[in-house]
Amino acid sequence: MVTMISRRQRQLAAACAISLATTWGFAQQDSGPATPATDLEAARAAVADLASESWLDRKAASDVLEQLARALRPETALHTLETALAEWLADRGASAEGEGDRAEVLARFELEAKQAFFNAPRAGLGITYDRTPADRGVRLGDTVANFDAHGKLRAGDIVLALSGAPIKSGSMDLPVSIASHLPGEETVISLLRNGEPMEVTVTLGRRKDLRSVAALDERVLRRAWALRMDRLRGQKSFGRLDTDLARSVVTAPPSASTARLRAAEADVALGGQPGQYAARRAGVVAQTIPGNDPLAGIRAELSRLNGDLEGVVRRAIEIEQSVRKLELEVHATADTADGRATAERLRGRITELRNELGPLQREQTRLMQERVRLIEALSQ
Repeated sequence: MVTMISRRQRQLAAACAISLATTWGFAQQDSGPATPATDLEAARAAVADLASESWLDRKAASDVLEQLARALRPETALHTLETALAEWLADRGASAEGEGDRAEVLARFELEAKQAFFNAPRAGLGITYDRTPADRGVRLGDTVANFDAHGKLRAGDIVLALSGAPIKSGSMDLPVSIASHLPGEETVISLLRNGEPMEVTVTLGRRKDLRSVAALDERVLRRAWALRMDRLRGQKSFGRLDTDLARSVVTAPPSASTARLRAAEADVALGGQPGQYAARRAGVVAQTIPGNDPLAGIRAELSRLNGDLEGVVRRAIEIEQSVRKLELEVHATADTADGRATAERLRGRITELRNELGPLQREQTRLMQERVRLIEALSQ
């Protein structure tokens, strides 16, 4: 069987080969040293073809983007890829023609470029945490010398938002928000200082310059990448700050038809098969193709619902575990004035968590009922 390869696929493969070869130092002698311009041109070609009329070319471009994300220098890879995306969004993505491609380009970019984010140096704010409970946000401890936060932030400051992303009390929101940036990037921090609201602009340093700092786990990094993509999309709701679910679904159409319905929005979710409770990661579809698969829309809806259900169940389990831990702490408090005050604060937190659990359980019931309806629709 002869495999047909388009001209654009050959161009992308050549661009990628040049970039990868120069990156790893085994390019032919007359190719010259690796240059940022070479890498950027390869990234531009890949991003442009994420919007090709041919699904095969779009898939090939995704593969090239993934290779670039893995092979370019960790210090510059993400900046190179995001520069190419920003140029496309400002040019074709802002046009009437490109608007229809925007959702799929962003979905594919998010799926393939995340490895560059995972490999990149991690940012550090240069602060410690005060574990004293706060009704809102996260209370800071000391700042670290040689970080820009030193002298700008103070012990006792309560961080309410970072780069527009809200910071909930008792959550991992602040580490996630910091990790969504690269060293050297600026962030605007909204905080309370002695009860007065204010904003402080801080340039982030390098996490590796902090002493005795633990590595961030993959779940935090996935959440941080999702948040970074929210900013790239221009989204300000940050509704998925508390989830590490994969954020893009793109599945190959049943045929290689170039006819497609361009979606105004590509949802972010996990892919799964009907009947599966535990959703699995999907490949990449930002839209369904009319006439090819009449059930594709139902499967896409079920896929999104599976992701939402998994997030609700995970949060409910986290709350139940937190309540049990706090109840043990209440029993362990001393029968003194300070101990009784501490126990009272812990009971208040337990009440807050149980109040949050009720709506979650109702939402879980609703999602499960909706899931049954979709599975029945697929089986008819």
